[in-house]
Amino acid sequence: MGRPNSKFVSPRHLLGGAFMVLTIMGLFGCNQYTDRQDPISLGVGDAVAENKVAQTVNPWPPGSKDPKHATNGARALSAVRRYENNEIIAPKPIRSQTVNKK
Repeated sequence: MGRPNSKFVSPRHLLGGAFMVLTIMGLFGCNQYTDRQDPISLGVGDAVAENKVAQTVNPWPPGSKDPKHATNGARALSAVRRYENNEIIAPKPIRSQTVNKK
């Protein structure tokens, strides 16, 4: 029996090598980011904004408490029905000029 061809590389070995190279490159890429961070937590950074949020009494806008929303149920229902039936309403064309013909 002859000697196996030493120049042939199986796809399995090729994919494994590519995965190892990409993994190593990825780990070295993260090194620069983590070197400049606080070692306690990566989420540390903007203490002033964090204090503003922590000391906000009511973060919701005043209009959010109003139960009477300015909506029309019949109009919303018709929109849902059009969506379910895959129907559209063609938009009216917008004209930049109006011409008065006499």
